[in-house]
Amino acid sequence: MLSASLFIYKGYYMSTEKNINYLIPPKKKLTVKQRRFIYHYIHTDGNGVESARLAGYKGKYETLSSVSIENLQKPIIQDAIKAIFEKNGLTETNLLMRHIQLLNAEREFAIGETKCTSPDNNVRLGALKLAYEITGRLIKKVEHSGEIKLTEKERDAHLNRIKHLLSD
Repeated sequence: MLSASLFIYKGYYMSTEKNINYLIPPKKKLTVKQRRFIYHYIHTDGNGVESARLAGYKGKYETLSSVSIENLQKPIIQDAIKAIFEKNGLTETNLLMRHIQLLNAEREFAIGETKCTSPDNNVRLGALKLAYEITGRLIKKVEHSGEIKLTEKERDAHLNRIKHLLSD
């Protein structure tokens, strides 16, 4: 169980976990677990499953993953994370500038006496993925029933196209 204390200071919920205060905008519907989730989401560099576990949610990995996804899709939680980032200087403009820096990230290495650089694709991809997760723009999984409903005309058109492709 976490021993965090949450209190209101100048209209903001404050969390004193690990002796660091983070501003969480007051929302009547934001639960203690949700506040803890937000705190840990920021401190685990966007690890939603670990954040859910540390916030006090129970269950296996899949359950915690579902809780994390569900929490991150809630506008109330997105607004709180956004407010914390903006309060700490991570605005949309700063995020865009950081993206540009990370998109151009390079790593240095040496071949004999010669120093070389090459794109650091791991840094580039990781930075973009985290930023899109945080802003809720990353689609992790798309559910599909396996059925595609087509009219008879559409079905015939697709079958004719397939037949044409197979005959070539």
